[in-house]
Amino acid sequence: MAADISRALATGERWRADVRAATAPLRLEVVGGVQALHIPAAGGEVVYFFDGRAVTRTAGAAAPQVVLGQVKAAAFYRDVRERLTAWRWEIELATSRPRVRVAPLFSFEAVARVEGRP
Repeated sequence: MAADISRALATGERWRADVRAATAPLRLEVVGGVQALHIPAAGGEVVYFFDGRAVTRTAGAAAPQVVLGQVKAAAFYRDVRERLTAWRWEIELATSRPRVRVAPLFSFEAVARVEGRP
């Protein structure tokens, strides 16, 4: 489980870096209850997608890459605040144990410079 936590933290930090480097406002797409976050970038669009089991990241024309497996739930939220718009990504890792003391929940926040004021 420690390796899964480490991977989740690294993936979250990579997502935060992608959001901060956005070249245009982010776009959240929901199709059939499945979310995809589109982040415009200098080298092409970066897309984070959760298929119900794993998180996939696609950058530009590169092939999609699973960046985080064994995910129970993941959701993106646009958080409009008084002077800026922030993005939040919440992740819950799947566990093999039926009962755990602490649920493996993570929440990452980032602000894209291009989002501007709400």
